[in-house]
Amino acid sequence: MNELDHPNDVCEVSMDFLTPNALAPSSIEDAPFRRMQPPRRKFDPALRGVASRARQDIQRHVDAYIQQEVARHPELGGLAIRGRVSATPKASSGSSAVLKEIIDRILSPSVATATRTSIREGVQKKFPQQAVYKDWSKPLPEWAMRFVRQRAACGTSAVARMKVGPSMTLSQLYIEARTSLAREQGAQSYRATITVSAHHITINGQEFKVTQNKSNGKTYDFVRLSMDKLNEAMRASLR
Repeated sequence: MNELDHPNDVCEVSMDFLTPNALAPSSIEDAPFRRMQPPRRKFDPALRGVASRARQDIQRHVDAYIQQEVARHPELGGLAIRGRVSATPKASSGSSAVLKEIIDRILSPSVATATRTSIREGVQKKFPQQAVYKDWSKPLPEWAMRFVRQRAACGTSAVARMKVGPSMTLSQLYIEARTSLAREQGAQSYRATITVSAHHITINGQEFKVTQNKSNGKTYDFVRLSMDKLNEAMRASLR
């Protein structure tokens, strides 16, 4: 199960066409967590079946209600009215604070040297009773994207120049923040033509030999080149 989807074992049902902002966290919700952290509860796999059945049952009622309303009001006949029901484990108190802390750390200057693991470990120390998201490949919820935009708008110049899309994952946000910070610190970006063969790697027409290195009884192929040689080959794309 995904930690971003299932932080604990309480099932929550929502209908986005009725309450689009129902899942948005608030500082009021998070305040009790900061004062007293309850023991972390493990996700109950049985909730997956409960959620699936709840979603299907309620969806049938929603579809029937929409048809009933369209039949009662002829003026609605020209509209395509849909309601999507979702059912997911309910987020525990303080889970939004964990995600905000991860985002804050990603958007800080320290991200230049921070790894994903070090960020997660730092957040885990601050919130020892909360599950910290390990899967950074899931799109952030809309409330989290609003938080990203707010933080980026008042962040450092590098953060302010980040390309924040309408939807991003934590991984994409991490890469974009590091890239933006690197550009501010003078890093260069190139578009290169690279050809890889068993014996050579060619970068913009410049050839580098593949050699072998033996260690602990194993043989590894690698390319040895200096930063000067690499930059020279990359700059060839600008000519």
